[in-house]
Amino acid sequence: MMELASSWRGLVSKSTRVLSVGIVLTALATESSAAWAAQDTTAVVGADTAGGAKVDGKRHRAVRVKRRFDQTYKLWNSELDRYVVDGNVNYGLWQKHQDGLKRFLKQVEALSESEYESFSRHEKLAFWLNVYNALIVKTVLDHYPISGKIAQYPKDSFRQIPNDWEAEKFKVMGKDINLYQIEHEKIRRDLSDPRTHFAVVCASRSCGKLFSNPYLGKELDKQLNEAAQRFLNDSKNLELDPENGIFRVSKIFSWFTLDFAAHGAAKPVFPPPGDEEIVAAFIRPYLREAEQKKLFLILKNLKQINFDYLPYDWSLNDTATARLQQ
Repeated sequence: MMELASSWRGLVSKSTRVLSVGIVLTALATESSAAWAAQDTTAVVGADTAGGAKVDGKRHRAVRVKRRFDQTYKLWNSELDRYVVDGNVNYGLWQKHQDGLKRFLKQVEALSESEYESFSRHEKLAFWLNVYNALIVKTVLDHYPISGKIAQYPKDSFRQIPNDWEAEKFKVMGKDINLYQIEHEKIRRDLSDPRTHFAVVCASRSCGKLFSNPYLGKELDKQLNEAAQRFLNDSKNLELDPENGIFRVSKIFSWFTLDFAAHGAAKPVFPPPGDEEIVAAFIRPYLREAEQKKLFLILKNLKQINFDYLPYDWSLNDTATARLQQ
């Protein structure tokens, strides 16, 4: 491992353009995790180091909000444990027994904004990840079995549902919101963390797999690392062939490339880093050692890289069809 790290350092020294934008290929996964973990905040509304918050130049006493929302997600945990098998969902059985899911969504609807604002950053992000995944399951159940006619998608695809992410409004904290707003506003914009791309499950086979347990604020950093590792060490999402210089990765990296770019670049450079450099810098810490070595060998000759994105399978992540996809 030390030899590999030394080789990476040698490679980086030859690529000052990469270094100048902060995409350092020797960055450790723990360093990235620490950066995101450092963004977590206190669970006390309006608190600061002096025991109060400044509003319009005046100091006010911090207000503590009584917590009623179950942040262990017991109901959602029970549903996941019952209907999720190795990342696939038993929609047929779940559709017949939705009481637990409906009770969880009632908790989500009843949560007050003031209590939500008392959540730490990690608690807020865990909340939205669980809510998104629960609501997309509910959307599928409302249309199951799916059998659409849009030619570019499989017949059972979530994309066959009219207006898919934007069609239906759900009640969260008493207000209407759709799946698109949750993913792109609440998660990507307000609580940015590129690892969430492997935790937000869009009910397709090429998306991240649904875990059999909920995301929890106190364990979120570890869980997001696990989601990234599980996704990137799956040959369906990453193909590395050093002999032919082939470097192919999930289409998710094409749709959201800048989400994965290194933070805190020292200064902008021209030309900017290529997609393959951005992707390589992000994925390397999450790969097993054997895959890291393959990636290093490919990147030794940047001019000869055959970089591309893998086809995206929009088939429904249904246990009923899981064997057909193996």
